Amino acid sequence: FACFSIRFRIVRRLVKTRVSVCVRRFGYHHVEKKRTPHPLGPGHRWRKCYFVHPSTQIPDSEPKSLWLTNSVLLDGLPALHATSVNVPVDDVINSVKEAVEQNIVYQRNTSLTIKPKLLRDELSAGLVPSLMNAVYSHSRSSLPFWCHVTYRPEIETYWRKDGNNFLLRGAPDYLIRTSLPLPVFVPIDDIKPLPEDRPKYKPVNLQLFERSFDTIDIFGGFRLGSKRPYPHTQIVVDMRSLNTRDQMVALAARAQFGLASAHAVTMELYKQRGSYPIKMPKVLDTPVTSQCVITNGRMFAFACYQLNSLDVDQRDLPNLLWVYGPFSLYESLDVQEGAVGVGEDCVRLLAAFLLNPLVEYGLDARVENECQEDMVAETGS
Repeated sequence: FACFSIRFRIVRRLVKTRVSVCVRRFGYHHVEKKRTPHPLGPGHRWRKCYFVHPSTQIPDSEPKSLWLTNSVLLDGLPALHATSVNVPVDDVINSVKEAVEQNIVYQRNTSLTIKPKLLRDELSAGLVPSLMNAVYSHSRSSLPFWCHVTYRPEIETYWRKDGNNFLLRGAPDYLIRTSLPLPVFVPIDDIKPLPEDRPKYKPVNLQLFERSFDTIDIFGGFRLGSKRPYPHTQIVVDMRSLNTRDQMVALAARAQFGLASAHAVTMELYKQRGSYPIKMPKVLDTPVTSQCVITNGRMFAFACYQLNSLDVDQRDLPNLLWVYGPFSLYESLDVQEGAVGVGEDCVRLLAAFLLNPLVEYGLDARVENECQEDMVAETGS
């Protein structure tokens, strides 16, 4: 009986291995039926799509990802982020130093021997929320009362380009959603069209493979009826994408486009009340703006995105992307001294992104003034 049991286990493992190899080789992936119907109406089904992952290590990933999302890369950051934030920087730096020491220095010996995925989980569950707490606890803004933080929501979106179907799935480590949208970074009238000689690519150049899907659940991190549906900032912990500039820009473009397009499609579904076929506008009434922070625990890169159109085949109105950095959170780690040389520029940018104001869209200033008066009364300054 023992010999038969061992043989049965071996055969079962071989069968599972053979099936998984066939799935990887032929690119077939079955998905159970979900909620989002086909935009063309009843009777239409989701067919084969090229599966897109947010992070990539392909050569020349920057121009390829910009072409895929119909985006243009701009220098620096939008003018909205040039203003200083109302936080005591010295206190935030001390809190950041303490967070780094508690989450990295004391676990350094064990973190070097574990797998990168487990290291990412440690950073996502330890360092990132500690940094967010360090910024929010010392701020005098009412934004924390107007936002909701989601841990690893599954973002899924679908679009067509050059006659091909593309499907993106990702899960940022943290997604901050607010009840009001971010201000528009650049007015639509000031956006220049794409050049005519921009190179074009095929899915095989992007190393994308087709998969078959029954239906697709377009999800932007919230369900209809949510009080805080607008994307504010997504924080992505990635251990490889900050190694090169191309990979960093590619991750920012794909992750930001996936989140913004899923939000735009969901809002259009809500406006049209489920009527078919769904008429997706080529130009959005209000551009979708969002922010992204990419980190590997030490280096931080900051990105902003403005989705102007869901039509990725036109070149008159491209989507806008800003990527700035990376910046070092600290210079070195020492078991005795802890984190040495905490980067002030990195801390300021992190606070500016997490506390980006929504005042231009009607955020209640009275609540913010009351919070500031309470802080002044408690501190006496």
